[in-house]
Amino acid sequence: MSSSASKKTKKVQKIVKDKIPPAKRFKTLLSYSTIADGNEFQKLYSENIDVLFSIVLEKWNELEGVSPLKKGKTHIVEVLSVLEMLKKMVSTNAPAAKKKWKNDKVHSILQQCFMASVKPSVRIFAFRLLLSIIELLHEDFDEEAKLFASSINLAPFATSGIKLKNSPQEAKDPENVVCPNTDAKPTKEDAIAMIDAFFEVAEKKDFEFWFVLFKEYYLSAFFPKTFQELGMMYKSDDTGFQQGCPPEVVQCITGSLSKWASNPSIMDVLWNNNNAPLLIEISRQSCLLPLAFNVTIFKSNELFKQWLTDETSSQRFGTRQQRYWQSYINNVCATFSRPEQLDNTVFQSVIKKSLLIISSFANEWPEEMDNNTWITLQSAFLRNVHVYFSGCSTNESEMGGSPDSIFHTLFYVWIKSPATTKEMWSGFQSQMSSLVEWKAVVVQWKEKFVQLTYILKDFIYGVVKHAELFGRVRKTVTAITRDSNLDAIPWNAERITEVWFIMLEILGNLNHIHNPINHQIAISSVQESTDLLAQAELETLKFDESQPIPFMGVFLPILLEACNNPDNAKIKGRLAAYNAVCDMFCHQSFKPIDVQLLSHFYRIVISALKEQHPQIIWQLISGCRNVFSLDLPGSYILIPQFLVEIENLFQSNPQTEAPPNDCLIDAITIVASLIAPSLHLNALSAPSSFKNSTSLSWMSPQDIQKKLKEIINLALKHKNGSVVQHALCCITAFICDVITMNVDNPSFQLGPAIEEILAQTSQTNSDVCNTALDCLNSVSAFFTNSHGNLCTKVMASLCETTLYLLSRSNLLPPEEVVATNHFYTMLECLVSNGSHLVLNDNSLASRIFLSIQKGLEHHSTIVKEAAESVMIHLLEVYNNFPYPSGAERSDSHIDSSSEENEEQNSIYYVNNGHTILRLTSFPNKTVKIISRNSVGKHIWTLSTLTSSKLVSAPLYNLPSEKDVPSVDHKRRQQPKGNAVSKLVERISKVTNVQLEKTSPEFDKAILACSNELKLQSEKEKPFIDSFQLDQSKILRCFPSMDVIASHFQSNRLFSIQFGLFNIDNLENLKPISYQPKTKSLISDLDSIPSRELHKFGIIYVPEGQEDQKSIYRNRGGSEEYDDFIHSIGWEINLNQHRGYLAGLDPLGSSGPTTIYYSNPLVEVTFHVITKMIDAEINPLSEKKKFIGNDAVHIVWSEHPRDYNPSVITTQFNDAHIVIYPNRNGLYRIQIIRKEKIGFFGPLLDEMVVSRRTLATLVRQTAINANKNVRTTSKVYARQTALRKELIQDIVEKFREDQPLDEMFGKLFQDESASSVLLTEA
Repeated sequence: MSSSASKKTKKVQKIVKDKIPPAKRFKTLLSYSTIADGNEFQKLYSENIDVLFSIVLEKWNELEGVSPLKKGKTHIVEVLSVLEMLKKMVSTNAPAAKKKWKNDKVHSILQQCFMASVKPSVRIFAFRLLLSIIELLHEDFDEEAKLFASSINLAPFATSGIKLKNSPQEAKDPENVVCPNTDAKPTKEDAIAMIDAFFEVAEKKDFEFWFVLFKEYYLSAFFPKTFQELGMMYKSDDTGFQQGCPPEVVQCITGSLSKWASNPSIMDVLWNNNNAPLLIEISRQSCLLPLAFNVTIFKSNELFKQWLTDETSSQRFGTRQQRYWQSYINNVCATFSRPEQLDNTVFQSVIKKSLLIISSFANEWPEEMDNNTWITLQSAFLRNVHVYFSGCSTNESEMGGSPDSIFHTLFYVWIKSPATTKEMWSGFQSQMSSLVEWKAVVVQWKEKFVQLTYILKDFIYGVVKHAELFGRVRKTVTAITRDSNLDAIPWNAERITEVWFIMLEILGNLNHIHNPINHQIAISSVQESTDLLAQAELETLKFDESQPIPFMGVFLPILLEACNNPDNAKIKGRLAAYNAVCDMFCHQSFKPIDVQLLSHFYRIVISALKEQHPQIIWQLISGCRNVFSLDLPGSYILIPQFLVEIENLFQSNPQTEAPPNDCLIDAITIVASLIAPSLHLNALSAPSSFKNSTSLSWMSPQDIQKKLKEIINLALKHKNGSVVQHALCCITAFICDVITMNVDNPSFQLGPAIEEILAQTSQTNSDVCNTALDCLNSVSAFFTNSHGNLCTKVMASLCETTLYLLSRSNLLPPEEVVATNHFYTMLECLVSNGSHLVLNDNSLASRIFLSIQKGLEHHSTIVKEAAESVMIHLLEVYNNFPYPSGAERSDSHIDSSSEENEEQNSIYYVNNGHTILRLTSFPNKTVKIISRNSVGKHIWTLSTLTSSKLVSAPLYNLPSEKDVPSVDHKRRQQPKGNAVSKLVERISKVTNVQLEKTSPEFDKAILACSNELKLQSEKEKPFIDSFQLDQSKILRCFPSMDVIASHFQSNRLFSIQFGLFNIDNLENLKPISYQPKTKSLISDLDSIPSRELHKFGIIYVPEGQEDQKSIYRNRGGSEEYDDFIHSIGWEINLNQHRGYLAGLDPLGSSGPTTIYYSNPLVEVTFHVITKMIDAEINPLSEKKKFIGNDAVHIVWSEHPRDYNPSVITTQFNDAHIVIYPNRNGLYRIQIIRKEKIGFFGPLLDEMVVSRRTLATLVRQTAINANKNVRTTSKVYARQTALRKELIQDIVEKFREDQPLDEMFGKLFQDESASSVLLTEA
């Protein structure tokens, strides 16, 4: 036997030996229990039940007799050891010993331990013992059940008024308490510890048994009302926690439930028909726990959500699931009616979690919820939210956005529910209309209403298929984006229409909202929805379709009521209403607006302008920016009032608030729309006073012109650069129109008007300066020969400003650009039709060339390039355009193949570092010079001209007999034309000596000499015939020019005679080595045009055309359109055109003709859709290829509504200039551009122009727009700069710095000699 077994045996012997005192035997029993295993102890217990019981009970008796003074820590330890031993004995679970636990002494021990005044540690040990006894007895435990019912002391949870059925007994004699709790009273923590101990036992085995036990004695106390509802307690029973289970207990229960969630058998017990209501109540009360228990609230909500919605829930609950969902939803919604205030961040987090649960039901299980569940969700949510916000007084700004989240979800749930009836909507409206003073209510209503408007567009108007490159033609002001959750609702046209109209009225009368901010938000939602619907009409409705939603009839009553609201506090709402009303009437509509409605609109505008409220005036000016350009019937009645208010805007008044810059720009837009009507509509007049209907004075066109000029002058003095830019475009349009009228206009003098533009060229704002210069370019395009004085004025001012800028030591980069643009504007003026007098003024000519000189000397590269460009163009182009080769050619043109054939006799030089010269000699002693510089390629052919006088020459051969003239002896006088007579006559002219007339003797002597010579010749003829003399070997003394000694003989002669080989010029003249690479670079140089190249698309949109295909298929246009395209340029045959083709096929695959324009500085080719032909394979591909790659589109639209630029879409279309012919013979302009494109003119958006100025202004605007597009690219450079850069590259790589002997020596080499100067390609 081992020592351990021996030891155990000895202890057993001591335990059962009755002669040993009980205290020692108990001590030995304790010691044995620690070293014996379970089987050994069970054997001891089974064989010695009575002995062991007596030992333990005797020990307890001993402890009971201990005096109170000795009941210290040791006493407590001993008591606990007795209880522990009893529990261990119970745990052996010997069936034969069950009756022993019915012992009255054991019952007494437990009673003593459960006294209210006993220490908690003892109580919990006794509680564990009791649970073990109950577990052992399992059925027959009535007395033990009574002990169990009072074992957990709930008194610490009970406030005044709470009655408890079962409570621990109080000791009659405190001194006899086994282990008195002298430190403190019973605590909640003690009770929770006992509940936790119970749950630990319950979850291990036979959970249902224990849960029923706990439910009967404790849950009934914690949740009495639920038990009464279930019929498990009398309704008259007022015991228990009637106001709710203690939070600590709910927390404890929730924690245990969380642990049991993964145990299916426990879940089956908890969720059976008897227990499920109790769980639902636990869920409800957990939602209402104090915020200090927020973690428990979160845990409980998530736990119950998981139980009720997991994959097994439907199988577990069956038909009960919907009922449980409804109860749970009610519980969660109860969170919103809690008494706390929403400025509490913990409450905000609780609300947030609850909203997530509600949203999850609406989003994740919308189809699984039946109508009753949906109704429960809607009603409970609305009821609790309304209760809370009706009585809440917290500042909304301190709620951390919770109200917005709450009402966002509330509106969403109600919109999504398929179970909502009209009666429910009515109740919803009633409750929501009572909360309209909460900003979150109105904000979320607006958001949902606008988002529903998006959906309404889709179902009623149809979805737009094409991409929106520029956004909307009508600028939608809403910042509200679509909601994917709302979009995902299974809508149809009927449902969305019904819900949309219901939501419009859900807040009641919007104008009854008292809070000014909320009123403004509500009205702005109407404005934004109106805009969306109007945009939908523009994008989707066909020309002949009617409005599916008559939004003017729907919204106009609301807006008009808001406009007439006298409450000054609601000014923002009024402004939003005015904005919406203006937007309704001031847009191009394909359906004529009813005249009666227009009259109401005019009345409202005039009445509002008269109020003299600055913000209202600003809003109306911005809203009515295109009221005149649209040519609305009767709109001119508004002219006087608008002009008065616009003038007031620009008159500085320190006492009033300055208008926004956007408003000022809109004011200038109105001015721009009135310039052409005031000049061309002679019948135009407007009432200048509206004080009464019987006395009206009228503004004549001249009065309007004068007022417009005054406003423009004021705008030009404004400090905002963008305002000044728009004003510059206005005065430019004014000037151009007056020039074309060719009559004096006393209301508008050209000279002072141009001076206004010139004054802006010296401003510190570089954008303003550049715009002013662009405007001068446009004005110069209208100059004729009769405008020489105006052109001279412009040039003089530009020179002075340029000299001033260049005199400054440090120009900033933007100022360098301004100086550069001054030079280019000077160039535009110099090549205009009015420039013929400019250089006749010696003083002005001197200033021009001085400006050029200062520019050439400047350190800035771009300034130098600009000055050089002006100088070269001035020398080459001034009064020389068009060239003999035509306006389409700015340089000489030769066949490239012939140029290559001439390379053998050519030599290359660079002169002055920027001009490449090629000199080519020809056998006919001519020289061809090809000059290449930054502005082009020019070719000259030169030959030496000889004198017309006779030059002496040797007579190599005697004349033959036939060459000797015969003499008529009978005639005394030589016939007219006789050679001798002519000789005499010529000698007389040369020597001024008059020879006498011939005499008979002189003629006789001459005849005799001739006869003698003839005889002598006959005698010598045989000798000569016999002796064949080689004439070529006869030494001659006269020089011969029959042999050319060198390829470069003529080049040499030209170079020395034209001063290229002058000793002073040799430093500037250097030979260039001609190599294959040289040839390639020179070819590249020739491919760079010398003028700016532009290509623009011209699109024709007739009435009724809505789609891309039909627009592309147009093969012609109206008469007005044809006049326009032939005014913007001239028609050319592509197969004959030698200028810029912009990619068009000269063989005719893209059409036989197109429209083209050029001047000395630019070439413009127009891709005109109506002049292109359709390709055979893909009819539209050829047109798309050209139009789609044009950065600027010019659109002629005869459609009754605004052109949508997204009809023809491509990523390269950066700007659109749209022309609308008005009924009055004038033309409305619309400018549409991408955001990245800066300002350009002279045409402005909504400007109205005349037919005379239309084509030129459109062309100038398109050119400026294209330049603006190009400047956004970092690689853009002017053509002259590109050519100059390539020339410098050629010079640097191939220039040869040869000594004179080599340079000149090679010029004398013959054909066989090699030349450094020439290497054949």
